[in-house]
Amino acid sequence: MSGAALVDNDVIIKIACYHLDDWFTEAFAGAPALMLKIGSYTARDRVKRSKSIIQKEAAEASLSCLLDKIDKVDPTEEEIELALQMEEAAAELNVEFDTGESQLLAILLIRGGALLLTGDKRAVIAISALEISGAQNRTACLEQLTMHALHAVGAPKLRHAVCSEPKVDKALTNCFGCNAQDVAAEEISSGLISYISDLRRKSADTLIGENSTGTLIQS
Repeated sequence: MSGAALVDNDVIIKIACYHLDDWFTEAFAGAPALMLKIGSYTARDRVKRSKSIIQKEAAEASLSCLLDKIDKVDPTEEEIELALQMEEAAAELNVEFDTGESQLLAILLIRGGALLLTGDKRAVIAISALEISGAQNRTACLEQLTMHALHAVGAPKLRHAVCSEPKVDKALTNCFGCNAQDVAAEEISSGLISYISDLRRKSADTLIGENSTGTLIQS
């Protein structure tokens, strides 16, 4: 468990929709990626029911391949209790912290994982608001992961993947300039950095450092 990256459903689904499953599993070869066991069923259901995904069958196939390769984990009673405590504390602070993210964070804290990778910016802000000891600099957002994919996969291929599914993630669709005829890699990178910087301002030291993901995600 030590050194593992815990990944939420939102990231898993978007990786599948963009057909980055091969890159994703290879990128985390040095730091195994884990997801909640129940999350695998939830992810399949969300893709099946989605009205935003254009290439539904292709996304389901990519998701199936990804789920076959990624390890699953169940929270212990202790971790479920900690997750509930964090959710209750978040509610008192009037910030949103969903069960999936709270359980992943509880597992991260108790078992000593290295990284929580989430596509939910509300979760990042909630973790910051909770001021939990040991949670600092251990969360990464989808845009940070996308920066690694941009360098590893290449701007043309990744832009085609994102723009082929423009409703899957509005922020990425904006960053990749899907309404323009052509966008330089530098412009895409600047857009991603802008989103990351904005989230960093809203979440203090919750996000992992700009260069730290390089030790976990192999470009």
